[in-house]
Amino acid sequence: MAIVQASLEVMRDEGLVQNAFERGEQLRAGFRGINSALVRDVRGRGLLNALEVRSDCHVTGHDLANFL
Repeated sequence: MAIVQASLEVMRDEGLVQNAFERGEQLRAGFRGINSALVRDVRGRGLLNALEVRSDCHVTGHDLANFL
């Protein structure tokens, strides 16, 4: 229990949740700025993000990573 409490205190004291929120917004804005026909949607919360790729493009994850 002490480890959990210490971890939560570090998250609070160092603003890790707010930082994750801000970096996530920055990341999604960057993805949206690409304006690619491959990407159907960009969504997420904090640093958990998703790019939805159009199913009719027939690209692999490797292809997409190289493109981005």
